[in-house]
Amino acid sequence: EPPSIPADYPANMPVSWEKHVDQLTAYSQQQCSLYLGDMEKQLKDSGLKVKADSCLGNAADEIVDYAVKNDVDLIIMASHGRSGFARWAYGSVADRVFRATCVPILMVRAPGCATGV
Repeated sequence: EPPSIPADYPANMPVSWEKHVDQLTAYSQQQCSLYLGDMEKQLKDSGLKVKADSCLGNAADEIVDYAVKNDVDLIIMASHGRSGFARWAYGSVADRVFRATCVPILMVRAPGCATGV
């Protein structure tokens, strides 16, 4: 997802609002790429054939589009296992991906998730 950027940007800042947004977006993508690179290395070191990539946009839409365009064999996702109000309030990327693709999906519980909530 694109980063949330507060709109209270002071007029006396050294860069324009647009440049500020571009910088924060680039930083966010860089951090995402670093994290995914680490995960990719760990999985490859364990003998799996994986490819990590990052996209910017609506998470569910980007995952489904990427899977179709790149002939993905398996989508692996972590889920917090939310239900009820929490699921409604936060949405469920995993659920939207599940309903929008025919690519097999392996769902794993995110570390620290609460069961039965």
